[in-house]
Amino acid sequence: MKYSSTKPETVVEYLDRHLHQVIAHRTRAAIAEAIGIPPNLLSMILAGKAKLPLIRVQQFAEEFKADPKELFQLAMREYQPELLDVIDRLYMPPPTCGMSGSEQELLLVVKSLQLNPAELRATVAALRTYTREVTAP
Repeated sequence: MKYSSTKPETVVEYLDRHLHQVIAHRTRAAIAEAIGIPPNLLSMILAGKAKLPLIRVQQFAEEFKADPKELFQLAMREYQPELLDVIDRLYMPPPTCGMSGSEQELLLVVKSLQLNPAELRATVAALRTYTREVTAP
């Protein structure tokens, strides 16, 4: 299993990854208009020179054919990590009901890695494979 030592994906990297899906069919000016921002602000956001307005996450996600929850979480982690921690603690407590202490500890370790969604899916898949190998007769 390959563990990622890279930092979590940034908002710019995430948008860039999704940009190719929409740019072939529309201009940046048309995308900016649909989002409700000036074209120069879109260019600045895509270049990492301005922050994505959090109130526009839904519109960005729709235009970039991206997951709004993933985009919001990335933006919050990058722009307001302390606030995201508060939101996580207050509104999304870890699902510990019925979990052993070891299971809770594993959940905390995985959460502390701050993996992007693709890295998290790969990690879960690798753990499933490992579990099958270890428990195989």
